[in-house]
Amino acid sequence: MKGRKRNKVLTSNALEKRINDAKMTDKRIKYCNNCNKCWEHFIDEGSPRIYHYEDFPSYGKQIKMCKRCKLRGEINEQNVMDKLSM
Repeated sequence: MKGRKRNKVLTSNALEKRINDAKMTDKRIKYCNNCNKCWEHFIDEGSPRIYHYEDFPSYGKQIKMCKRCKLRGEINEQNVMDKLSM
């Protein structure tokens, strides 16, 4: 039946799979209050990476500062301490 469009009705298994996928996404992806972006820690081919998402919904995500913002904060603290010691 080439050329005919299939009816896009979700079966209970497909709907359950989508719901479980959304729940797993909420567990993996976190929201950073500092840079206002969602991010996730991902291991790709043995090397850890952090992916930031610009326009990702933050609703239901755990709030946790990303490593990029933590490093910036540590660098800023070191620069402030260096200036104070001068």
